[in-house]
Amino acid sequence: SGWLTGRHLNDDAVFLQLIAAIQADGSYHGGGITFRLKKKRKIDRLHALCMQAGVTLTIQKAPPTYFQGYIPTADAQPFRAFLGPDKCFSALLLRYTGRALALWLCELAYWDGSATCGQQIRFYSVKRVNCEWAATIAHLCGYSASLGLERTSEQGSLPNSRPLWRCWISRKTTRQSQQEDYRKYAYTGKVWCVTVPSGFILVRYQDTIVVTGNTHRLAS
Repeated sequence: SGWLTGRHLNDDAVFLQLIAAIQADGSYHGGGITFRLKKKRKIDRLHALCMQAGVTLTIQKAPPTYFQGYIPTADAQPFRAFLGPDKCFSALLLRYTGRALALWLCELAYWDGSATCGQQIRFYSVKRVNCEWAATIAHLCGYSASLGLERTSEQGSLPNSRPLWRCWISRKTTRQSQQEDYRKYAYTGKVWCVTVPSGFILVRYQDTIVVTGNTHRLAS
């Protein structure tokens, strides 16, 4: 759908990969970040990312069959500043290169999601804003994505369950579309048109992001 480029963007992919892990399974304690994990693949992944990033991960006492690790305040501060008090993704993602963001999208599947056949990533969150940013970044990285409600609060298995949002990301680089409906309206006045070098822009309306184009061809 698009490409995010820029000479002054941050290319620290492992930082964003740890952001994905912390947003999904980390919790704030004191000034640090605590993980309590059971799945071996997540435990191994967390160790690998912390080692690669040079982040201290202290192993703590945990209930049987669980792993508990703690990132101390000094190392946790940049991650907490990025995610904020509510642990949400934000426009800070736009400061990173397309390469780093593509790796971040893949990392989402390790924690609060899954991947199928290398072509589709599914990401889930009880916070809609997280899925909105996953869909937005997917389009900026040249993929396509859709946003929807996986489960309403009434469908939850526990009392006071929150809605669960879903973002489906497709790595296919082509999409077919067709004109379904258009209408003509009588209008007098200025019509503003965004102009970009490629002639194509990304537009988001409600839950849908689409590729559209400049309107100069319609004038002829």
